[in-house]
Amino acid sequence: MTNYKEKIRQEFDSIAENYVNKAYIEGLTLQSVDEFLNYLPGKGKVLDIGCGGGQDSQAFINNGYKAVGIDMSPRMLKLAREFSHKTKFIQGDFLEVGFDDEEFVAVWCMRMFLLVPFSKEKEFLNKINKVLKPGGHLFISTKAGPSDTEGIDERGVFRKELMQDTFEMLLKYAGFEILELKRNGSWMQAICEKK
Repeated sequence: MTNYKEKIRQEFDSIAENYVNKAYIEGLTLQSVDEFLNYLPGKGKVLDIGCGGGQDSQAFINNGYKAVGIDMSPRMLKLAREFSHKTKFIQGDFLEVGFDDEEFVAVWCMRMFLLVPFSKEKEFLNKINKVLKPGGHLFISTKAGPSDTEGIDERGVFRKELMQDTFEMLLKYAGFEILELKRNGSWMQAICEKK
């Protein structure tokens, strides 16, 4: 398990500048952030899991929220700290970092759940549920596939794909009501509310 995390860390360290520059210039996720904001209460703390270069954390800051970003890549976090000065950034694995129960009004998990192995999915989603306030909201996206698969890609990095039924079942079993579910090419994204 440790080896796959180290490979992920190395991959994102190696692509940090290019990834972040593209994200900053193209605003790749800002439409999804705007859609998610429609479900949020207008103030409070948002957790950005797999925050990368901090662009989404900064979008929450710009809309009146406090943001906490967590990422395993030190190089990504260096760039994030330069970009989003008001966000609190933490280097680490979400499952290994302590957060208070019901600390956040929302959790943002964009393009990161594909890095969570099948064996850790329930623990990951249950922890998100635990850190969310009652009625809190989750945005989560992952790769969609014709079957549930996980493995090492051609670069030696862990990846997975989920069928839509599996994705929905995981979210429901973790105590979330799915408010919106979209397919966007090879990606699925869901906006959920903690029951």
